[in-house]
Amino acid sequence: RAEVVGGRARTTSRDGFATNLGPHAVYRGGHAERVLRSLGAFADGRPPLVRGYALYEQRLHTLPAGAISVLTTGLFDLRDRLAAAKVLGGVSGLRAEPNESFGAWLTRSIGRPRVAQVLAMFARIATYVHPVEVLSANDTLEQLALSIRAGVRYVHGGWGVIVSQIVRRAATLGVDVVTGIGAARVELVSGRVSAVVRTDGREIPCDAAVLAVSPRAASELLPESRSLERAARLAEPVEMACLDVATGPLVRPATTVFGVDEPLYASVHSASARLAPEGANVVHLARALAPGERATRDELEALLERFQPGIVVRHARFLPRMTVAFARPDAALSGLSGRIGGTETPNLALVGDWVGPRGMLLDAVLASAEDAARCLLEGRRARWMASA
Repeated sequence: RAEVVGGRARTTSRDGFATNLGPHAVYRGGHAERVLRSLGAFADGRPPLVRGYALYEQRLHTLPAGAISVLTTGLFDLRDRLAAAKVLGGVSGLRAEPNESFGAWLTRSIGRPRVAQVLAMFARIATYVHPVEVLSANDTLEQLALSIRAGVRYVHGGWGVIVSQIVRRAATLGVDVVTGIGAARVELVSGRVSAVVRTDGREIPCDAAVLAVSPRAASELLPESRSLERAARLAEPVEMACLDVATGPLVRPATTVFGVDEPLYASVHSASARLAPEGANVVHLARALAPGERATRDELEALLERFQPGIVVRHARFLPRMTVAFARPDAALSGLSGRIGGTETPNLALVGDWVGPRGMLLDAVLASAEDAARCLLEGRRARWMASA
């Protein structure tokens, strides 16, 4: 539908700066990295430098991101330090009750309120969700463990490099990529997909189809599907306000700020990935949004000034409401296991961050794409069929 490929993974280039649409990272050891490697589209880059601050009650404290900083940060008293060291060091072994919310698990399992706040902060950074307490506890703990155990990678040149690699790989396989024209509807004959009709009226006959769109768009393309109607009705999108900034040299060596009592984020992505000219930087700032919430550019500019006072801004882009994921894996909806996997139509597959039981964010996108391809190639219905 768009004039260029990539969607939310697009990267814009200006004056030698490469900026993503908000902060993006590839989880090391996750589904996305594995699938990209299998396609020959490696996400080359480096882990971020987690060197900076935790913002609590408008004050900057040392970010408790390692054994030493947990013991020295002003966020914690002695008991908090001991509890935080134990919890953060053993996240991979933490488990919750089935369908328990992350908020309920925090209340039940973490006896120190400040430690619970910090754990929620890290979970929010790993999922981009606010309020993170509504999520499935086990799914959130698994995502948090992946974040701590393996970490992430910022991609050299931005995520547009990944998109370009995939498009080139697709071209070698005979894929015809068309831009600027969307899909209007999916035609069914005897309960099976027979064609896709484009917005310009052209009908494309097909043996199978994949819908890689939002839940609402999928339901509009196939209004006969009760399972898609349900998915669209229940989906609560994950959204952020983002400020993407091209700057001069850093004023302070700090590269990160995470909000403890406010869902704020700032990271100098160019400290790890090649995104800016020599001596310059790309800084991504964001506020995770609760449903219906709004954020202002002034708030994110103030966050930049607080952590890099007086930094020279070359140019900036404010995105007041960016969709990060199309559906939260809430505990009330059984988390990842409650996500839709297929429809009533056997030769139709779904792909997206709202599809299938594996992973969040890009990991969910590429895991569901892998499942969709296998199902269609093997001529079978998607295994994770949602109830109508």
